[in-house]
Amino acid sequence: MLKGGAHARTSITGVQVGVDVTGTEKVWRMFQAIGDIAFAYAFSNVLIEIQASNIYVLFYLLINYLLIII
Repeated sequence: MLKGGAHARTSITGVQVGVDVTGTEKVWRMFQAIGDIAFAYAFSNVLIEIQASNIYVLFYLLINYLLIII
C-alpha cells in the first residue's frame, strides 16, 4: 500500500504493458533474460573447469617441489 492509502498498480511479470513499454518490447526483454540465464549457466561449467585445472596445477607444482626437497 502506498502512502495515502492508494494501491500501486503492478503486474506479476514486472513492467506493465502500455507504461513506456509495448507488448513486443516486453516479450523481447523476456527472451533476452532467458538468453542471459542460459549463457550464465553454460559459462558456469567453464569456470568450474578453470578452477579445477588451477588446483591440479598447484598440486602438481607442490608435489614436484616436495620431491626436489626430499
